Amino acid sequence: MNSQNLISKIKKITNNNDGTIRFIIAKYLIENLEMVNSINITQLSKECNCSKSSIVKFCKELNLTGLKELIRVITWEYEIYKTFEINKQEVLKNDYSYFELIINNLEFLKSKINTFKDVANKIKNTKGKIFLFGKGPNIHIAEIFNNYLLKIGYSSMSSTDFDVQVWLAKTVKENDLCFIFTYSGLTQEISDIFDIIKANKAITIVLTANSNSQIYNQSDYKFLIRNNEEIFKSQRSSLITFNFIIMQILNLLNLN
Repeated sequence: MNSQNLISKIKKITNNNDGTIRFIIAKYLIENLEMVNSINITQLSKECNCSKSSIVKFCKELNLTGLKELIRVITWEYEIYKTFEINKQEVLKNDYSYFELIINNLEFLKSKINTFKDVANKIKNTKGKIFLFGKGPNIHIAEIFNNYLLKIGYSSMSSTDFDVQVWLAKTVKENDLCFIFTYSGLTQEISDIFDIIKANKAITIVLTANSNSQIYNQSDYKFLIRNNEEIFKSQRSSLITFNFIIMQILNLLNLN
């Protein structure tokens, strides 16, 4: 699935009020974001006065497998952006609210201290290589982590070129360590890489905000991000918290 915000895609469809089935389905979804997670294809076809095949076609046009995936993605995005809008309103009232948002993210990670220790020990004791994967701004976090790991003597690999990342994924071997940086956990290209490295029996560590994603649920070690840190509307990232996670791991490696 394309990593672009799905809700924004559907909103764009409603901008062209042409009365088509496509428009009607999109309009219904946007007007019912609060309850979309409880609707099924039979109900939606009835509400939109269209066939089930029209709904499936609508989903396919959005590069989704079907209504279940559409509902899953929309539900997650809506919760993220609803939280973001609340946070943004607080920023207008309180100059310290962004500080509080970041602190909240870091406080939330305190419960994962054992995961930090386990991951640091995995790195320390690994006999294989360490691979780092991500897209967009997450690539820069991976590069920072990669440079530190190389400086302290670990065999680490990453690339800012995503085609090279795909090639690297294919070279992963059993028990290599693979870090996945993905805020949404839904980017198709990252999901494809994840499938490759899991098939190669690598040990996976994911940093994400989406606990409902396949990547999160199938990873060996997980760091869950609580809040969207992006300051621009309709975007999402957690660069500050991602950066903290890698620095905390490096700190534990240094202490050991």
